[in-house]
Amino acid sequence: MDFIQRNGLCVDVLNHAWWFADDEHQRFQFLPSTSLENQTPASNKIACCGVKELTLPEKNVIDVIVSDGLKLLENSPGLTTKIVHKIEIEGTQPIKQRAYNYSAKVSEAMHLELDKMLHSGVVEPSHSSWASPVVMVRKGDSYRFCIDFRKLNQFTKKDSYPMPNINTLLDSLRRAVYLSKLDLKQAFLQVPLADEDTKDLTSFIVPGRGLFRFRTMPFGLTNSPATFQRLVDSVFLDLYPHVIAFLDDILICTSDFETHCTLLKEVFRRLYESGLKINEDKCEFGCREVRYLGYRVNVDGISVDPEKSEAVTNYPPPRNITELRRFLGMAGWYRRFIPDFSSISVPLTSLLGKKRDWKWSKEQDRAFNRLKSALTSAPVLARPNFEMPFTLQTDASQNGIGAALTQVHDGEERVITYCSRSLSSAERNYSVTEKECLAIIFGIEKNRQYLEGAEFKVITDHSCLKWLLNLKSPTGRLARWILRLQPYNYSVEYRKGKFNCVADALSRIPSSQEECLTAITRSAAAAAAKSPSSADEIPTDDPVPTLPQPPTQKDEWYERKLYRVQNQPDDHPDWKIEDGQLYYCRKSFAKGELQDPSDNWKLVVPWNLRARILRECHDDLQSGHLGVAKTHWRIGRLYYWPGMYQDVIRHIRRCDVCQRVKPQNETPRGLMYPRYLSKPWDIVSADLMGPFPCSSLGNRYLLVLEDLFTKWVELVPIRVATSAVISNRFRSVILNRYGTPSVLITDNASNFISSTIQELAAAHGIKHTTTPLYHCQANPTERANRNVRQLIISYLDQEHHSKWDAYLGELQFALNSVVHSSTGFSPAFLNYGRELQASRCYRAANSPARSQPPPSDLSAHNEWASRMRKLDELLHLAEKNLLKAGTQQSQRYNLRRSSERFKVGDQVLHRSYLLSSSVDKTAAKLGHKYVGPFKVISVSPAGSCRLADDQGRDAGIWHPSKLKRYHTSIAEGGCVP
Repeated sequence: MDFIQRNGLCVDVLNHAWWFADDEHQRFQFLPSTSLENQTPASNKIACCGVKELTLPEKNVIDVIVSDGLKLLENSPGLTTKIVHKIEIEGTQPIKQRAYNYSAKVSEAMHLELDKMLHSGVVEPSHSSWASPVVMVRKGDSYRFCIDFRKLNQFTKKDSYPMPNINTLLDSLRRAVYLSKLDLKQAFLQVPLADEDTKDLTSFIVPGRGLFRFRTMPFGLTNSPATFQRLVDSVFLDLYPHVIAFLDDILICTSDFETHCTLLKEVFRRLYESGLKINEDKCEFGCREVRYLGYRVNVDGISVDPEKSEAVTNYPPPRNITELRRFLGMAGWYRRFIPDFSSISVPLTSLLGKKRDWKWSKEQDRAFNRLKSALTSAPVLARPNFEMPFTLQTDASQNGIGAALTQVHDGEERVITYCSRSLSSAERNYSVTEKECLAIIFGIEKNRQYLEGAEFKVITDHSCLKWLLNLKSPTGRLARWILRLQPYNYSVEYRKGKFNCVADALSRIPSSQEECLTAITRSAAAAAAKSPSSADEIPTDDPVPTLPQPPTQKDEWYERKLYRVQNQPDDHPDWKIEDGQLYYCRKSFAKGELQDPSDNWKLVVPWNLRARILRECHDDLQSGHLGVAKTHWRIGRLYYWPGMYQDVIRHIRRCDVCQRVKPQNETPRGLMYPRYLSKPWDIVSADLMGPFPCSSLGNRYLLVLEDLFTKWVELVPIRVATSAVISNRFRSVILNRYGTPSVLITDNASNFISSTIQELAAAHGIKHTTTPLYHCQANPTERANRNVRQLIISYLDQEHHSKWDAYLGELQFALNSVVHSSTGFSPAFLNYGRELQASRCYRAANSPARSQPPPSDLSAHNEWASRMRKLDELLHLAEKNLLKAGTQQSQRYNLRRSSERFKVGDQVLHRSYLLSSSVDKTAAKLGHKYVGPFKVISVSPAGSCRLADDQGRDAGIWHPSKLKRYHTSIAEGGCVP
């Protein structure tokens, strides 16, 4: 209720509407709640309430709370008093390790970092019998100071404090509407070490400086996650389920705004009382969506982060039998969880039969996508259970690395996440052992939110990890890898490659740059596919493509070439005829030893089938609507006809989807022309700024009015931005003070193009012109708006934004009393013939008063006439300066613009300005860049175009830079012209 009263809201519950008390004519409808429970499997999404964006008052409230909270935490010591970290050692004597050798440059960086830590109180000199070496990890142009705690961790008694159960956490987010996420700054270093013995255990040796130890909990200790989770539980556990803390990530989730504000204040208070600090740059307040623990939490629900399954979701269709075997091997590993696996995979396994031609059709594509969908949804993709151990399967190939995080649920192995990536050119030069190590590190860090603080098993088909952990004096890349693994508790198990087929397949996902050549073991693939044929009998070569039908329309060039090859084969060694179809031998795009001689024979395509091949290799889902070079490569790999490259260019230029989706690569159209201005207050432009926070006077908007000749600006605060209010202010501020202008320029906002404004303009003989749609550069007031905004921010109390209208008079004085670069004079001088005197002018206050006798009537008249003549001359000079400045600006602008103009009758597309909508389930970034086509029905002298749709309805005036010429596509079944 306080929130409603404070912001002057009126609510009509019966009609689901609300409005502001000072503008009861403008009413807003509440958005209905939407439920997703019946649309999405429960394992992938949990239904939540729908909510609109935070209103401006809500944002203001959040800003105040956050500002107060950050000020409070400025006084926090960054060292908690709630808990200490203790290290307990079992079964060993003190271990003293030697320091690693470093160059003079690296040693200097090491000493600098040590000095910083000594100054901040993180470390202190030590007399311990323990010593761990320092590892300097290169990070860009600098070095990161780390300690190699592998030996210490090996003999540390493990802390079994449990991590929060993710299933329980997800259930607690069921009604999450308002979300805030906080990240603790250098979290582990905010926990003090328990006693002298524990501090001694963290001792490290710095060559040339001596022995030092930590005073707070450093990164890399095996029990650090457990200690920190115990800390955050002690601080926030009683606020569960509205406040959730998982290590250094704190999430506040509520279903109403008042509770959210109360809890946000309470979290800040408890952080301060606990002596903890936050990282402001990583915090998010009052959000609609956050990423938390591998899930996306938003007002629509809780959904699996796409990264958990994108490795399988983006798995490309197999292009040959080798790739098909690999995919079926991975899918078959979880066949027991996929209902009707055998029947779904029949179209795929049929390609594995003996002497079967490779033909990937829509039937195979549907089966492939169904298996991918099954692999990334329940029951294959399961939720993690933190009370059970995890297993991480990893593998590396020549071109990529992959990993799958799994758990055993009810006696069956279930996938939690998939992940994979290709190797960079540098990484491909790694040894096999290093690649396998990289795959393990990649898999662990991708699943950090599940593995940190938990015990897990790493399964690999290589003994790489044992080699890495036993490495002495590691440097560079290997040292970084060791440090990245230090915080985790894991064991390593060797598994043969044929039993590690999931990670193996993920690491060998085909790349568009280079083929992956190593196949999954044939025995595993055959078992998964249940093919009756032996794998050794399966042909591995891709068959030569064939066209589904012979030419049915006369093609003189094709028939003439076909006749000559039939009758004079010796004269045409690069041509041949098989099954009545013509082939041409052309060097394959493939290189090196992988080149198959049969790939050189390209199927010659007759004229009436070329459009079909172009659509197949460009428009098809597996072709991707790619550019000219890639589409030409795809066609040229299998087909040939003369003039093929030009046909590709024409097809892509006319492709309807490409024209709508791809950006315009041409130089933008639309030249700038200087505006001729001849006298003050002849042309006036207007624009609105806001909405701003409601001020003490009830104002939310700022009406900006500018005379384009003198550059005089009027700043008019208003409560509501209705046409009636704007019309009244324009009448009182412009018409009654400066007279009637000839032209009024505004944008296309509804409050400027309404009948009220039109009637005002007609009644006073004003020509009302509007800028082209979505082209704010055409409104001269936009530049004044930027200056006004900067002035308001410069003098605004950042804790009370509601006072934005307190000094508008003074700011207007500042703008109008200073020289303008375009005219060479101040707006005040061009209006009044004199400069305005500031109230705090030191010179005026300290200059002696000069008394002069009053002039006679004649001399006063002569002086006035002289000043008027001089002012008239200066106005002409300002007119020339304006024209000169406008010409120079136009010349600079036109350097990056094309002079080509659209003509009446042209077909064009205009830029799309789709807005994201959770109600319509649309996202602006996923929409087409252009919409249409539209017909140009008129063109202004400046080049702006009035458009009409295919029904003849007006589509507005558009600037040519927002338009794109539309080329009609070739109809289905048509031929290349």
